[in-house]
Amino acid sequence: IQQLDIRQRNLYLVIAALLVSGASLTAWLIHRTRKQKEERLKKEALLQAELLRLEAQNALENDRLRISRELHDNIGANLTFIHTTVEEIAPENTQWEDVRSLVDDTITELRRTVWLINKPSVKIDEWLIRLREYCKKIKKVQVETEELSDDERILSSKQATALFRVIQEAVNNALKHAEAQQIRISVVTEPGGIRITVTDDGKGFRKDEVPAGFGLGNMEQHVTGIDGILEVESAQGEGTRITAYVPT
Repeated sequence: IQQLDIRQRNLYLVIAALLVSGASLTAWLIHRTRKQKEERLKKEALLQAELLRLEAQNALENDRLRISRELHDNIGANLTFIHTTVEEIAPENTQWEDVRSLVDDTITELRRTVWLINKPSVKIDEWLIRLREYCKKIKKVQVETEELSDDERILSSKQATALFRVIQEAVNNALKHAEAQQIRISVVTEPGGIRITVTDDGKGFRKDEVPAGFGLGNMEQHVTGIDGILEVESAQGEGTRITAYVPT
């Protein structure tokens, strides 16, 4: 009887062990299946997000190309027609000189804008060529570069456009409002980004009395829109320094 009881207890223990093992194995399989499902859902979500990003990027690229074609074909053609008409009507009339100059500058700016729109990215040295072309006609502007030799760094179209607009605004302010005689544009690449400084020897201004039309808000929006930082230093009679730092 004792041996029978022992055998029964051993049998119960074996059955209990098998039940525990089966329950553990079942729980582990359920957990593993659930985890695999979660990982699969995460991968599917990431893939879906990437597809949406690529679709948005493709749509943006198509819009960029469409806008550049419209600018080139419509506005560019109209400006060229106006330029030709002015030349035919008054080829030597000094009263039309300002109109001819304005049309020429607008055509140049339009070509530069189309160039920036058409390129999703641009090397810094290419961007500098366009910057020097813009500054070539302004005798008071000097462009300086440091540590740019063999720099293969890339600027996105948005970065290239925003930085160009900041420089244009700063130079225009220095010439129109500050009556500067010398304007220096410094472009320096650093390990983590690019730093652009526009310095003039103009009249300057107090920061708490920013003159209307200076466009500092526009410059701030351009720089912050590309995750950059804008700093403005100025004082009455001491000129102005505008610095834009953008990570690359």
